[in-house]
Amino acid sequence: MPTAIMNRTGFDVIEAYEAPKMLIARYMFKHECSNVQAQAVFNEMKKFLWVCAKHPGRRHAPSQIVDGMWHELVQFSHEYFALCRLLGVDYIHHRPTKGADQLAYRRTRQAIAAEFGSDDKGFWPERAAADCTGESECGS
Repeated sequence: MPTAIMNRTGFDVIEAYEAPKMLIARYMFKHECSNVQAQAVFNEMKKFLWVCAKHPGRRHAPSQIVDGMWHELVQFSHEYFALCRLLGVDYIHHRPTKGADQLAYRRTRQAIAAEFGSDDKGFWPERAAADCTGESECGS
């Protein structure tokens, strides 16, 4: 059973994880952005997933921008599962909600700021929660 990497140094392993080229290409096409922009969103999504993994069973909400990349990655199920395992959890569930969960979004932004020194307002704007949450699952 994997153990989540709980210190900031462990994020270096996740930070080095590269996005599948097809994932970035699909995101660029759907969101009409550059490779650099898509890679930046992918990196922010990794921070979001890190926070979810670090706090199993606790709901966190991505921004709408980050959620767009998460939607793309989930479709690459093999790579998504591998990233979850690299994060030290069995799986991070993508759970749709009836509307934006502002409390979970605020919790996410605070955790990202605490863990990484700031929450980039370009990726984590005020009151821009997506209509879903993420929860990690450890063990079976």
